Amino acid sequence: MKNISVFVVVALVFMALLSSCGGRNIEDVIPRSTAFEFSRGTEMYITEGKFQDTVKIDIYVPAKIVTVDVSTPFGKEDFHINLAEEPKEFGEEKMQESMLGKHTTYRHVLGAKDVRVHLVPEVMNSLSTGKHTITFAVLDEKDEYKQRDLNITVVPEKKK
Repeated sequence: MKNISVFVVVALVFMALLSSCGGRNIEDVIPRSTAFEFSRGTEMYITEGKFQDTVKIDIYVPAKIVTVDVSTPFGKEDFHINLAEEPKEFGEEKMQESMLGKHTTYRHVLGAKDVRVHLVPEVMNSLSTGKHTITFAVLDEKDEYKQRDLNITVVPEKKK
């Protein structure tokens, strides 16, 4: 008898929780915020010219993506690109293709709830010795803005 009453109480509590959701999806009830997942952490140490892996950065937003700005130290000066916007020049198009993959374009990013950014070895190996910061900033349609940095220290190759 005691087991049945415990079961009834648990069932009633569960039904009360479900009814408090008002028929909405449970994801709508639990607030989500923008999140970044870095496949190799936010602090990296690499040997100059010897990087062999692709670094993946997954970005999740509560609403639809409006902008994904990436500021990189690649090239002669810092390079800024919005991955959710049509590229304006060939250099942006190549960088966007490198960061999103060949089969993903800004059209797949704009309005999405998540995006995966790739930093391929060719790009990572273009970094000179020293400290570099890549900044990722995302804005969703509910005006939630969040920014995270990936700090990379490139050390010279040890001579034998």
